[in-house]
Amino acid sequence: GQYVSYSDFLEFTFAEDIGGTASWRYWAFELVLTSNKYLDAEVGLDLSENWKAWLASEMGKGSCVAVQNTLNGFINAIDFHQFQVAQNLVKEMSTGIMVAIIVALSVLVLVTGNIFIGFYAAFCIAMIVIWVMAMVPIQGWKLGIVENIALVMVPGLSVDYVAHLAEAYNNAKYDDREHRVIHMLAHSGVSVVSGSCSTLLAGLCLFLCKITFFTKFGIFLICCIIFSLLWALFAFPSILCLIGPRGVQGDWH
Repeated sequence: GQYVSYSDFLEFTFAEDIGGTASWRYWAFELVLTSNKYLDAEVGLDLSENWKAWLASEMGKGSCVAVQNTLNGFINAIDFHQFQVAQNLVKEMSTGIMVAIIVALSVLVLVTGNIFIGFYAAFCIAMIVIWVMAMVPIQGWKLGIVENIALVMVPGLSVDYVAHLAEAYNNAKYDDREHRVIHMLAHSGVSVVSGSCSTLLAGLCLFLCKITFFTKFGIFLICCIIFSLLWALFAFPSILCLIGPRGVQGDWH
């Protein structure tokens, strides 16, 4: 068989000479797993927990029992840490997006004074978030800090467009849906398009940057504005034409 040289052995151990007796401070062992480091975060964390449970059980067997309170064994792997980071990123992103959408829903209901319009607008914002989120795998990216920050900002960037249209719809002096939608688009449609053009121009300037954070953020910003326009000018009016409130229906004040 193949034997480890003494110099290689010393790389994985450390001892101190105390009164002529070697006092071992640590032993290190390296293992190469056959698992793929690109596992899903949940699968990777399960793998990590299984290895930790195995080590704990081994430390409670045989001669390890006598030193288990003195020699604390632990497992360290960079990929195990990355699995935890990935899970935290997904959790924090989901929490941030949900809080942002709930806040947007509350503000829309409060500002428009209509429960139905507020829920329809919040639904459009949620769909915009999903569309922008789909750009991550389409671009071949992995969920990282840049993507996390950008996705949490999407509800705040997209709320303006449907908010202006929702307010115009509810303030229309008509009772039927069709005329209120026409008034909504005529009153706020131009302002929404003009505002999006200025934001798109600002986003295009980010493509001139050489830092990855700014170029990625520029892609997210442009996609967010384009998707917001599509949902605000096409999907949102269509929803209001089909199931929008008539007259004072849904008004809470």
